[in-house]
Amino acid sequence: MHDFMIAMRLPATLTERFLSLIPQQRKQIDRLLGEGRPTSFSLASDRSQCWATMLAESEGEVHAILESFPLREFMHVQVRKLAFSENAPRVFAHISLN
Repeated sequence: MHDFMIAMRLPATLTERFLSLIPQQRKQIDRLLGEGRPTSFSLASDRSQCWATMLAESEGEVHAILESFPLREFMHVQVRKLAFSENAPRVFAHISLN
């Protein structure tokens, strides 16, 4: 598996069709995150662009996954294979049963 960085530029004007597809898009991202395919997914505060890191065998596999996005037709996508991608470990509070 290789790490890839995906930059997705979104349209400046959000049409009614675009807005109606957001719930489906979020479900798809949540499902994929649960599978560990994207290792991160971020949206700019101005909602103009998204970024994701993804584990895949090839750039072709990344594009196949992106094609499953309900909002794909509205996105301008750039994919780059990464030499590495490091993330801070997620630390969860220790739970005491006492």
